[in-house]
Amino acid sequence: MDSEKDIKKEAKQLAKENNWDKFQALLYLRTKYENENRTEEVAIVSKLIHEVEADKTMEYDGF
Repeated sequence: MDSEKDIKKEAKQLAKENNWDKFQALLYLRTKYENENRTEEVAIVSKLIHEVEADKTMEYDGF
């Protein structure tokens, strides 16, 4: 099982290699883990996606 730290590192690498933002990289990883039935990693990535969405909402709202 990949830890949250490992997943963040992989997302950062994917974003760099593919010229994606963090959100796109996390969506890709979630789909990958879902296809591999890696439920623990899916839960971690979903949490990270939620955090990114919350950050985007705060930026949009001007906070």
